[in-house]
Order: sequence, then C-alpha cells, then structure tokens
Amino acid sequence: MSLLVRKINRAKWEPLPEDLKLLQADAMTGCLRTTSNRLSFWVIEEVEELWKAGLAIATAHDHLESFDVVVVQRSRLESRGLLCEPSKGRTYFELMRHAHVDLVDLNVAKLAAVAREVVEAYPATSKRFTISDLKPLLLDQIEEGHVPRDKLSLDVQKKLGILNMNETYVACPRCHCLIRRQDILS
Repeated sequence: MSLLVRKINRAKWEPLPEDLKLLQADAMTGCLRTTSNRLSFWVIEEVEELWKAGLAIATAHDHLESFDVVVVQRSRLESRGLLCEPSKGRTYFELMRHAHVDLVDLNVAKLAAVAREVVEAYPATSKRFTISDLKPLLLDQIEEGHVPRDKLSLDVQKKLGILNMNETYVACPRCHCLIRRQDILS
C-alpha cells in the first residue's frame, strides 16, 4: 500500500472544519500550491518509512527547520480520479530521489478532492519533524553516503556541526545564510 507524504503548515489546517467549504483558503493556496497543475508528493510504502520522506524534504531546503507532514493513501486519491505520475524529487537524499510522484492534470475540483483527503487524514496521519529529530537522521545518512555533505547548504551544515571551519564564510546579502567566500569570488 503506497502512502503519499506532503509537507504542510499545520496552523493553516487548524481548526479542521466539519464542512470542507469552510476550510481556510490559505490551506489550499499555501499547502496545496500547484505548479503547472501538478502537486508534488513523496512516496513511502509503510508508515515506518516516514523518516525517509522527512529527510527528503529537509535536504531540499537551505535551512534546517521543524516542519509538519501529512500522509494520505495513494489508492484513496486514485479512487477519486487523481492521476499520479512518477517524477524526480528535488532532494539530496539519494534513497528518495526516485520515490516521488506528482498529481497531474489538476483542476479546482480535483484539488478540492486532495484537500478532502488531507482533512480526513489530518491529524491522525500527520507528523512534526523537529530539528532534534532531523539532526541524528541526517548525520547517519551523511555517514552512510546517502546525503552528500557538500551539497547541503552551509546553514544546514552549521546546524549539524559539520561546517568546515578552515574556510572563510560570509553572510549572503539576499537570505543571510552562510556562503563560502571563494564561491562569491569565482
């Protein structure tokens, strides 16, 4: 049984309305934002693999932060006429790069069906990944060679305590993350 995992902002889903029509617009426009009528999900086969989806999400970002995910059953989405198409996930966690799908050909009615599934699954199948949860998982996967350390942002490396202090770093003027001085000069 395939499960689909998506990052959400739980504040946008609370309180859960009894009627889907009363769902906050921000839940759909923020957490279910589409690109080219597609919506991205990580695929796991069982709930015990949820940590993998968490790492896939965490390594795709420049900052290590706590976040929430919701798990929905793929079969329930497909029974509502939603199509899943395999796609390459944007992550540095190699084990999950191909464990990714997009819901495709979405329209307002189909997106409402996705929202209904999230509402029905939440909060029972949601999980919060804290920085304390993510650090040991990331460090283990770096050590095992599944997450290339040098691909992680310098901010993430700093939070993990693996930043090479023999190099010179400066604050990025755009987002204030750390970048290697030599990367600016080249």
